[in-house]
Amino acid sequence: MYLLIGKENCSRCEMIKTILSNKNIEYEYKKLEDIPEEEGARYKELGREYKQLSFPLIIKDDKVYDLKEVI
Repeated sequence: MYLLIGKENCSRCEMIKTILSNKNIEYEYKKLEDIPEEEGARYKELGREYKQLSFPLIIKDDKVYDLKEVI
């Protein structure tokens, strides 16, 4: 299962959630604003490590994926 980390009022997040749902790809969605600061910092660092600087982050097994890799 993928973990999607998004932000409040993120249209790209909504679009990717729709795509994953339509493709029957299981995911859990968390808003960055709703998770503890330390956990959010870890996800941001993981995004930087994989050169993914925008939201949502698509994560599985501590690796950040591009949407094209998932679908």
